[in-house]
Amino acid sequence: MRRFFLKTTSFFLFSMGVILFIMCLPATPKSSKSLLFTAKFKNTLLRNTHKPRIIFLGGSNLSFGLDSKTVKDSLKLHPINTGIHASLGLKFMLSNYLNYMKKGDVVVLVPEYHQYIDDFAYGADGEELARMVFDVDLQNLFLLNSKQIIYVCTKLPELIKSKLSFRNYFGYDFDFIYSKYVYNSFGDVAAKFLTKKQLVSPDISFNKSPINHKIIQDIVDFEKVLMKNGCKLFVSFPGYQETSFNNSSTKIKQIYSLLKLKQIKLLGTPEIFKMNDSFILNSTYHLNTFGVKQRTQLLINEFTKQIQQ
Repeated sequence: MRRFFLKTTSFFLFSMGVILFIMCLPATPKSSKSLLFTAKFKNTLLRNTHKPRIIFLGGSNLSFGLDSKTVKDSLKLHPINTGIHASLGLKFMLSNYLNYMKKGDVVVLVPEYHQYIDDFAYGADGEELARMVFDVDLQNLFLLNSKQIIYVCTKLPELIKSKLSFRNYFGYDFDFIYSKYVYNSFGDVAAKFLTKKQLVSPDISFNKSPINHKIIQDIVDFEKVLMKNGCKLFVSFPGYQETSFNNSSTKIKQIYSLLKLKQIKLLGTPEIFKMNDSFILNSTYHLNTFGVKQRTQLLINEFTKQIQQ
C-alpha cells in the first residue's frame, strides 16, 4: 500500500511539474503578436505620461472607438487609452490601473455591456485572462482574486494545447487588425486600420441574462479608492451597434438605472452612444473612422457638460 501511495504521489508530482513547465514556456510566435502584448506598452503609458491625465479604462470598445488626439486637443488633458480586450474582464482592468494611479487622474470607465452580465467581468469568457498571466506577464497573477484564478484554471487545457501546437510556431496565420502592431502613441487603434468594414451579425439579446451586482459594487469600491487618492471617476457607455442595442435595450436600461442608483457620475446615457450600423467596423463594439469621430465628439461633449455643472 505504501509503495502504491509513493508511486501515485510521484506520478502526480511529475505530471504537475510537466504542466507547470509547459505553462511557463514563452508565448508562441503566433501568440506573441496578439493585441494582448500591447499591455506592456499601455502600462508604460500609465507609468510615464505626465499630468494632467485622463485615463480611459475598458475593453476594445475603447481601442477601436476613440480618437485620443481629438480628446487631447479639446480637453487639454493627456489621454491614455488602456483598452485591449473585453474578455480580460473589468475586474482585471480596475486592479491593473491601481498599480499606476497618480493623484489628479481623471478616470473614464467605459465597460462593455457584457461586463455587467453573469461573470464576464471576472474573465469567465475566453482564455485571454489566462494568456495575460502565462503569456504576457506572470506578475499579473497577483492582480487576480480567487474567482478569477478559478476561471484561469479552467482555461489551462486550452492554453497548454496551444503551446504544444506546431501550427502556432510555423506557417501560422494571424489577423493583423487584432495584433500589437496597429496602435498609435495614445493606445488607440490607428485610424488607417479602421476603414475596411465587415458584415457584423448583431449580438443576441441578453435581456434574460442576470446582472452581476457584485461588479457594480466593485466599481463603487474602485471609486472610493480613487477619491481617497485625489482622483475622479466617471462612468460612460460604449459605442454599440444599434441593432444589438435594440435587441438588449431592456437589460441596458436596467444597468443604467443601477449605476444611477449608486450615484456614480455618468457621462451621458446608453442611448446617446448607440451607433448606427453603418458606423460598425468588425464587431458590435468596434467602430470605423466615421463612428470613432462621432463617438469621440459625443464623449467630449458629455465630459464638458459634467465638469461645467
